[in-house]
Amino acid sequence: MADEATEETALLQDVSSAHLPLLRDFISRLNSISPEDLVQTDVLQPAQLSNHRALQSYLDSVIDFVSKHPKLLNDRVVELALKYRWKRGALLDPSSSRQYLTSRYDVLCTPWIYHAFDLVSQIAFLLLLISYVLNPPRPAFFSLPLEYIGYREVVLIVLSIAAILHAWTASMPFALTLAAFLLNLPPYPFPPPFNILYFVFILILWRTIVGPFVVIISLRFKWQHVSLYADPVLYVFGGSVWSAAAELAAAELFPEGDIEYKTINLMEGENFAPSFIKKNPNATLPTLEAEGQAYTSTAEVTSYFVKKSSTKVKAANPEFIEILHADKIDPNFALFLFRDDEEHKAKSELGQGFLGGRQAALKKYSVHPEAEPHKAFYDEKIASNGAFLALYQGKASKDEFFAQSHTHFHNIATFFKESLVSYLPENGFIGGEIPGEDDYHLGAWLTRIAAALGAKNKDEAIPAFEKGFGAPIPDQVVSYWRAWTERPSWIKVYPELH
Repeated sequence: MADEATEETALLQDVSSAHLPLLRDFISRLNSISPEDLVQTDVLQPAQLSNHRALQSYLDSVIDFVSKHPKLLNDRVVELALKYRWKRGALLDPSSSRQYLTSRYDVLCTPWIYHAFDLVSQIAFLLLLISYVLNPPRPAFFSLPLEYIGYREVVLIVLSIAAILHAWTASMPFALTLAAFLLNLPPYPFPPPFNILYFVFILILWRTIVGPFVVIISLRFKWQHVSLYADPVLYVFGGSVWSAAAELAAAELFPEGDIEYKTINLMEGENFAPSFIKKNPNATLPTLEAEGQAYTSTAEVTSYFVKKSSTKVKAANPEFIEILHADKIDPNFALFLFRDDEEHKAKSELGQGFLGGRQAALKKYSVHPEAEPHKAFYDEKIASNGAFLALYQGKASKDEFFAQSHTHFHNIATFFKESLVSYLPENGFIGGEIPGEDDYHLGAWLTRIAAALGAKNKDEAIPAFEKGFGAPIPDQVVSYWRAWTERPSWIKVYPELH
């Protein structure tokens, strides 16, 4: 190794008579090439070796020369030239270059630096691509403005464009493997006549040519991002407390039009249709269909929205969500409970209308052939809903239900007056300055309790709380209610309290 370094130093920096034999041997090899194999620019004259700068200048073209004359590959001068160029790059001659800075940059970025940078960029691209596939961007299925595209997506776009501009290379094994893969792709999920190659060709065309240019133009003219995913479908009902929680989340986190809403009329029992039970075996709202999956609980739906939104909000406290959705303080039962005959009479029309519609729907749908796999579900619902309906119709004893209603109302009052304030800040929301995931659930729960106590609008809620619970309402609850009812999302979801 030391001999090699000495030899290289002498050859490249101070061509002296002590190394003339090495150079003469190199010239001899060159002279052995037949004239018809040489072009004029290949001919080396001894005068070109008069100084080390001339030698270095010539060595820059050795690689191209050797590629045409393989017999020189083992020559020592060629080997040293290759090592020099690899380690130190091209020759810099400022006196003969009007682009000194460019030339200096080219010299400093020697081939091994070029290769190292290229390798690092390809590894980075691969890691970013893996991250993109495993964790798609939050607004994956939404038509959001391009300013919501993150740094990861921008880097991927830049590296993709760089890969397109990079010199393309392909080998026969690569071509054969690619052809075999494409020719054996199944037509699924399309009908057999469909040629998947057309689809693949379109995707390749988009990926390599159309896509980057569309992105560049979009950045220039602020076009909107178009997703490959269909808009999510959120099944809701205007009188559903937990549908409202999902709607609050959607209104807070996404622009108008990004989510498709479909109404399932709970008064008419449409949620018990076999087609809907296939989507949600619990036959409850809200239900969300997005990216080929169904989300069948309020917690699942709001969590999905929070994860997919580009608006960053505080994630839910699972313990708090569990408390709000517990049977002990169920806001749905709060609407239908009655503690005495007077309250029973006041709620009779609502109870008989809602429960009667459900019972009729359950009996209608239960006899459908498609309902056969869900027979146990229908039988249980017909029995429980029928017993509840009988109470409102005066066909069953109400004494036990009176006691149950008193207990439930007491649980809600205790939570409202004692426990709730421990979760609330002095001002704003649990999530901070803007509502977080917990707030979507609590906002819906609180509004339902206000409606159950007789409030018809937001201004009647605080008096209804005080009258219903027989005590002043904590300042934190008052502040929290006013913070919610001033937001456009709450105003949109609650044209009237429910």
